[in-house]
Amino acid sequence: MEKLILCNAKDVECFKALYEIESYIRLIVLWELKGNYGLSWKGVIPEELIREITKRQNQEIQLGCVEVNNSNLLSYLNLSELKDLLVNTDLWELSFRSYWGAQDIVLSDFKRLIAVRNKMAHFRSVSTRDVRLVNRFLEDLNYRTKNYDTIRNVWNRINKDNESDPPNKLYKFDFIKEFIGLIRKADAFVKNKVSIFLLESNWAVQFYVVAGSINGDEFINLIDKYQKIISICRIGSLGEKIELQFSRAIPLSKSIELIKDTLQLCVNTVDGISSMESIDTYKINMREDVIPWDLQFPCSSPIGFNE
Repeated sequence: MEKLILCNAKDVECFKALYEIESYIRLIVLWELKGNYGLSWKGVIPEELIREITKRQNQEIQLGCVEVNNSNLLSYLNLSELKDLLVNTDLWELSFRSYWGAQDIVLSDFKRLIAVRNKMAHFRSVSTRDVRLVNRFLEDLNYRTKNYDTIRNVWNRINKDNESDPPNKLYKFDFIKEFIGLIRKADAFVKNKVSIFLLESNWAVQFYVVAGSINGDEFINLIDKYQKIISICRIGSLGEKIELQFSRAIPLSKSIELIKDTLQLCVNTVDGISSMESIDTYKINMREDVIPWDLQFPCSSPIGFNE
């Protein structure tokens, strides 16, 4: 890219930080919605927001010059609307209030951040004070989301090392009993290094391919087929591993069907691809439910920003 003339370095860095903040908030809202409400998660979104999402998607379809992904519902909401989902729905009491603190303070923090966000959206240069506001929000966001760092606990995991004597905390679930039997039958605990984690309201299942990379078309077909079920998918930069996170509230039959199809996905591999190819092949960050493996989500806000 040519050297920027009318855009200051501070503007670029601030835009990047705001992009990451909005994307991260969208991610945690999506994860909490799908994890807590399972197949009925869309019902938590107010009807007026659903109508606005549909309207914006239809506008893009009519334009015919941009790619529309109907699965990316929350991507059609702006930061103010995402804030409303986080703070002004049942999700606030269920998932966020205990960690985010007083609602009026959170709303005030969002109000200031949104003012800077709107300023940048209209390509107006930011001031030092604007940058400080973004930095302060980031500091608070990191603190408010620290609870996610403790969720991925080895004591809530089953893999080849303990599948013969799984933790009672996990083995009490009917899904886990069926899952272990299925993975043992396929010898996938060893062959595909399968692991399963309990992540509060979600399960997370990891698979590694034996050789090559996951077939991109088959991967997208899998994500599309189970988009109502999958909360988040992490995928390796070479297509060599995958982690599916899905709600514990999903019916047992659907969860097992997802595991079977994912095992098949890890068998029908293609020749290895590069990390650059993988972004477009797997739609990493292009779909709101597909993120890079390096982001070990759920986690606290991974965003850093220097003034």
